[in-house]
Amino acid sequence: MNTKLQIHDFINFYEEMREKQERRYKSLSRYHDLKLNPHAAKGRKRTHYGLLKQGHKEEYLGTGRNPAVRRIKECQYLEESLSRLDSNIKRLEKCEARLLPVDYDSVNAALPKVYQNAVIHTADGKVDTGSGTIAEKKRRWLKAMKERKDEDIRKHGISHPETLTVVAMDGTKMRSRAETSIANHLYARGISYVYELPHFVENKTIRPDFTILSEIDGETEFIIEHLGFLSDADYLKTLAWKIQKLESIGFVPGTNLFFLGEQSNGAIDTRSIKTVVDGVIDPPRRQS
Repeated sequence: MNTKLQIHDFINFYEEMREKQERRYKSLSRYHDLKLNPHAAKGRKRTHYGLLKQGHKEEYLGTGRNPAVRRIKECQYLEESLSRLDSNIKRLEKCEARLLPVDYDSVNAALPKVYQNAVIHTADGKVDTGSGTIAEKKRRWLKAMKERKDEDIRKHGISHPETLTVVAMDGTKMRSRAETSIANHLYARGISYVYELPHFVENKTIRPDFTILSEIDGETEFIIEHLGFLSDADYLKTLAWKIQKLESIGFVPGTNLFFLGEQSNGAIDTRSIKTVVDGVIDPPRRQS
């Protein structure tokens, strides 16, 4: 059980719910400051309502079937719900920030030197160690890829740095919340990745969203592209060019090149991320 990942999934869930409710609440702006005064007269089966508005006399509205009554009630519900969602998100973010990382490298680095680099047999059949196996390959790959990215930034700078406004759990600045959802899923599972790593193809530089290292052999690379502007013709043209160039260096769609689109609210369904990761990058393994 990955507690950090579960907490982040809850945060995503609450944020998506909040976005939907806030849109609805804004659409009811004319009812925000209105209050109801219930009147339960004897002999009446239904409560009748009066409208209370500051500086005005009470206005009779009728029963709960009145559209204005329904919308005023909905506004009150949404105000309470949004307040609770904000509170839950803040509490979960604090909890998430206080959790200690439990990936191999973090635990290993916290140990006295005499106990470091232990061989670990996990419940899903993985074997991890500090030297010579997957963990060491991951460290070497990450070091080399980050050096490649740093050199690319030194020579060419960062493309549109003003759009790097969202921060993933590992501190990486990204361009959208959907991208941080992908990054956070990878990070929480201890999967090595580099954001916008440069790939060099025929004197051109391509920087796909995520270049990821296989958890199976510590050698195979995968690419995940977040699809953000599918209604933009120029974006689609650039995407087609990028796919063609990536195919020329061995990245094949559906094999080691994957695309994740957004939902209508701009977020990514975390199940689609899990499907790709469980399918090829870090499939569940059974103990023999």
